[in-house]
This record gives sequence, C-alpha cells and structure tokens, in this order.
Amino acid sequence: MTLPIDRERRLLQAMIAVLAFLPVVAGLSGVALGPAMVEATGGGVSADSHLRYLSGLLLAIGLCFWRTIPVIERAGSTVRLLTFLVFIGGLARLASLIALGPPALPMLGGLIMELVVTPLICLWQMHLARRYHSIAIAGLPTTPGPPAGARTRDPRAKDDRAIADIGRGRDIRPRSLDERAR
Repeated sequence: MTLPIDRERRLLQAMIAVLAFLPVVAGLSGVALGPAMVEATGGGVSADSHLRYLSGLLLAIGLCFWRTIPVIERAGSTVRLLTFLVFIGGLARLASLIALGPPALPMLGGLIMELVVTPLICLWQMHLARRYHSIAIAGLPTTPGPPAGARTRDPRAKDDRAIADIGRGRDIRPRSLDERAR
C-alpha cells in the first residue's frame, strides 16, 4: 500500500526533524564541552581544538538537514551531499572500531545512524522526489485542493469581490469600465 504523497512527505519531514536533532545536540555538546563530552582528557590543546572543530561540522550537518525540511521533495542534491559526508564519517568510525575495538554505546548508535539510517533517509527522499516529479509531469495536484470548477478568493486580489475560477484557470474578477472597453 502506498501512502498519499502529502502524507509521505510529512512523515519524511518529521523523521528528518527528529533524526537531525541528534547531530545538532551532539555537535553543540562537543563544541561546549570539548573532549570532556566523550570523557577523553589528556589529549592537549590540539586534540581539544580538533574535537570542537569536528563537533561544529556535526552541528552544521544537523542544521543543514533541518534546512531541507520545508522543501524536502526538491532537496535531493543537498540530502545526497549531506548523506555522503555522514557516510564517509561513518566509514572512519568503522575503521576505528576495526582497529581498536568497539567504542561506547552512543558511538555505536552514531555508527548505525551514519552507515544505515542516513542512507535510508536519502533513499526515501529520492523516492519521494520521483513521486513528485511523476505527478508534476502528469499535471496532477500534489496536495488535495478545491475540486475542479470550485470558486475561491483570488490571493492576488485587492478586495473581496475578486474571485478566481480555479477549475478553468480563468480570472473572473469584475472589470473596470476602462478595461471592458479594450
């Protein structure tokens, strides 16, 4: 069973809103706490600087994911780029796991987010974008709107007398005498 496209869009938007919260919080924590965030002390000033820089990148990735929410069906290139960055970071984390053994549980959760969840979100966005594209080619509305032939207020109108005939796409606003003479 396929969800209506507007419902699928809202679900993806909600998922991104929730999931992007994790890198935003982790990034802010890393920027604020430095190595103390991961209980790593003794690395010196350079390690602190590097960890805070990487935390800033993590924060930015989360914020960029949030930025895609309003236009998720058209944000494919941004979502793919962010997914690529996250996936490469996940591969680096996986290399650490192989070389040094498993990290703390939150880091393993990050690994799953980076190598599994984020690519799945990207695939979902691509699917949604294809659905929107197919509907646009067919000339169908993507959200439920007024039925064909329905009369509603024209948003461009300067007064309440202006009405547009949505179903036929013609403007039936009252014309002034000067316009009628033309």
